[in-house]
Amino acid sequence: MSIAVMDVRLEFPTITICTEASRPGTAANGINRRLSSKKWFRIDVMIRRKRRPGAWTGYAAAMCAFIFAVPSIYWGLGGKFGADTVGRMAVELSWRDDAMIMMVVLLTGLLKVAGGLFALALVRPAWPRLPRWMMLMGGYGAAIVLVVYGGIYGLLQTMVALGAVEVSVDFDWHSLYWHLYLWSPWFIVMGILLGLAAWHYQSSTVSERT
Repeated sequence: MSIAVMDVRLEFPTITICTEASRPGTAANGINRRLSSKKWFRIDVMIRRKRRPGAWTGYAAAMCAFIFAVPSIYWGLGGKFGADTVGRMAVELSWRDDAMIMMVVLLTGLLKVAGGLFALALVRPAWPRLPRWMMLMGGYGAAIVLVVYGGIYGLLQTMVALGAVEVSVDFDWHSLYWHLYLWSPWFIVMGILLGLAAWHYQSSTVSERT
């Protein structure tokens, strides 16, 4: 007696599930890529936001500018105290009471006040501002000028103080030390603070645009 054995094979079709979001070449996949890149961009912005200088840099730069403007405005209005810290020529000019010279000195003081207001505008979003590129150019440009100016004069004054440069017998050492220890470092510090405030503005405006 023989029993026939039937070979039965059940084959189930392979079903591939492909959603619209993962199908290559679809609009949804492009949207996902854009969302992913935007997510990473936001993370990068958050990291840069943590690394950027604080708003205190703008306030410190403004304070330096306002304090720096006080003697200029004082001398421009006819004051004479402290003019010897700038140099003998400044003393002579202050005693002449020349209206043109006094106006130039006064305008110099007002320009420093404007610089302080500009430093505040870099860190205060509510204040009216110029276009972004002008704010950055003004902030970084002024910072470079201040640091280079103070650095060059500070280097020359240091060389004179160390005897590396010969000077006349009647050289004004009094004003030299005032420039060396106050005026030149003040330019450098104010320039550095203004540059940091411009960096803060640059980082914060990038965050606002995302």
